[in-house]
Amino acid sequence: MTIDKSFLNLENTKTSTGKNPLFFGEQLGVFDAFNNPYPELTTLDQKQRSLFWNSDEFSLVQSAADMKVADPKIVELMVRNLSFQMAADSLASGSIQELFFPVLTNHQAKKLISYHGDSEAVHEESYALIVAQCFKDPNDMYKRITNDVNILKRLKPIGNAFKQYKQIVLDNTESTLTEKRKATIKLLVSFVALEGIMFCNSFMATFALADSTGMFNGIAKRVGLIHNDEWGCHLENMMAFLNIIIKKEKWPEWREMLSEVKEILDTAVRSEESWSDSLFEGCGSVVGFNSDVLKNYGYFLSGKIYKRLGIQFDFPKVNSSPKWLENYINPNLVQSAPQEVQLGNYLTGAIANDVEEDTTFEFDL
Repeated sequence: MTIDKSFLNLENTKTSTGKNPLFFGEQLGVFDAFNNPYPELTTLDQKQRSLFWNSDEFSLVQSAADMKVADPKIVELMVRNLSFQMAADSLASGSIQELFFPVLTNHQAKKLISYHGDSEAVHEESYALIVAQCFKDPNDMYKRITNDVNILKRLKPIGNAFKQYKQIVLDNTESTLTEKRKATIKLLVSFVALEGIMFCNSFMATFALADSTGMFNGIAKRVGLIHNDEWGCHLENMMAFLNIIIKKEKWPEWREMLSEVKEILDTAVRSEESWSDSLFEGCGSVVGFNSDVLKNYGYFLSGKIYKRLGIQFDFPKVNSSPKWLENYINPNLVQSAPQEVQLGNYLTGAIANDVEEDTTFEFDL
């Protein structure tokens, strides 16, 4: 009696020696947490799981009320911005597990991507709830997403990289290992571009609208949680994979593809420059927030990614981000006091420290 190796490879011999590669090795057998050649993946998985949150984390009652009274130009800016975030998140959520699962041959990596995909689903639901609760006609929002040329233009290079990877790695059984590796590098860098540059630049616009108007706080806090996942975990997952194949498994294809890697990242940065200008078309700027502020934040984040990958950064160098962003993206500030933000729920298992310092307790031992 045998079991299909594609489901459970009981003949796998390399996992127990720690020699099974990250990609394209023997199909995995029984889960092994002991022979772990890449413990950094376990650390990253623990980190992303520690940030668990629910899609209804913050109440949207006040944000829904804000939508009804805000300047129509401000509402339009919020709609344009959320539209892209929803489309981009659906692209990531619908592809991350499907693209990686068939070729990952490391238990910790597969576990990491499993939860990565699950958290993207939470993001999707959170955006859907924002639309359902804050907009008069949710269906109109979905129509705008599918018809927005700027959204499709921004996401097309990423979608093309996903498609090319699927054709070469998943659909073509005659592709060589070198061809598969090159397509995988493009896929990983495309995810870096999406989650580390395009997502976060869009998040900043949401935070700026909330900060400059004093409105949409519930929306901004939810997007802040998504930002923490994307920049703090999902980007790091992809960077860890790249670090492993470059420095530990030493794929020679990486050096052969440096110009292509740079082009993927450059395309993302240029796309965000263009979007920063188009976002304000017909709406004008907001006090303290305009296309230049948005571009500078994009340069700030992008420069960090280029540096970590050893890629030359040919855009303006920005060394800091606006201080007020910490109100939305600092994880320590997310659990706000009830009087500051309308919360949908609270941390469970929290202990109130409401005992006076000079209180004395007596115990019979």
